[in-house]
Amino acid sequence: MEKKIVDKIKDLKKGDTVVVYNDIDKRTQPFEIPIKSIGKKCITVINSDKFDPMGNGNYGWKLFPGNMEEYNYWVETKEIAKNIYNELGSKIYRLSREELAIIEKMISE
Repeated sequence: MEKKIVDKIKDLKKGDTVVVYNDIDKRTQPFEIPIKSIGKKCITVINSDKFDPMGNGNYGWKLFPGNMEEYNYWVETKEIAKNIYNELGSKIYRLSREELAIIEKMISE
């Protein structure tokens, strides 16, 4: 199973490249930037922006632990998940118990 983003953030070290993006203001473009330093309370990138150990900054800014290609893949994956979630919400009550059991087993892992 693939590592979760929070686990990847914990594995970051000085000099690693991350993508900084804004989760609130979609008009802003994500960008790659190296990590300047990592402490117990914050992660600082080269432009001196600071993020908590979970990758959250001020005003909706967040860290993605990887390069732009990995970030774009992650964004596409989130969009697929969102579409599945929306589709499932409209069809969940039409599924059989067996189908629900399969879904439950998949998401409980």
